[in-house]
Amino acid sequence: MSVCLLKMMNIIAGEAHRWNSIADCHLKILMLDFTAGQPISLMSERFEQVIQCLEYEVAHTANFNQSTRPSGINLERGLAFWGLAVLLGENDLSARISLLALGEQRDDDYWESEVLNLCFHLMQNGYKNPARELLYNPYYQDLCSVIRIMHENNDKAQAAQILEHYIKDWYKCRKGDFWYNGHNKMPDYTYYSGYWAFEAAALVYLFDLDDRLLLKSMYYPKDLVEWARTGH
Repeated sequence: MSVCLLKMMNIIAGEAHRWNSIADCHLKILMLDFTAGQPISLMSERFEQVIQCLEYEVAHTANFNQSTRPSGINLERGLAFWGLAVLLGENDLSARISLLALGEQRDDDYWESEVLNLCFHLMQNGYKNPARELLYNPYYQDLCSVIRIMHENNDKAQAAQILEHYIKDWYKCRKGDFWYNGHNKMPDYTYYSGYWAFEAAALVYLFDLDDRLLLKSMYYPKDLVEWARTGH
């Protein structure tokens, strides 16, 4: 490999890292603004900047690897972003988030994860049961159960009870995540910006569930659900 080509590849790789860092900064500000009670109406613009930066990152990554665009977000972030897009009424962003989660490496419209597959299809083609085995994650089976129950039985009471269980265990199930317990490490730790189960709130909104069982949880973004329900 020539020196010039090596330098160019390093520049491209550096650009991917730079866009990832910028996306992370925008996301922290977005989360902090919501946690601090800033106007929800201002969140969409910042959220779009997060998604745009991640799109730039995967474009540079694909250029560096000379490949199709890879997945740019993991399961946890994909669900949180999907939930935010639903609650903010940003259907266009939801489609872009699904592409970030899927990447361009697959030749069908199935996400590897069962829960991502169900959630994204809710916004695109409606309920769609996969025709093949998908990756199973026990942390998110409650979400899958809610979607299936609502599609098959439309049992809102049972769905709300399942989400109550999901919210109750939401924080402790993320014990291995880098941001876990960040609020106890301030001011030296910079990753705490609030703990919010946006994906659960999105299902409450989409299925018009009674959320009284969830209001006691500090992880349930009730203000965002109320904002979505009022049509802004």
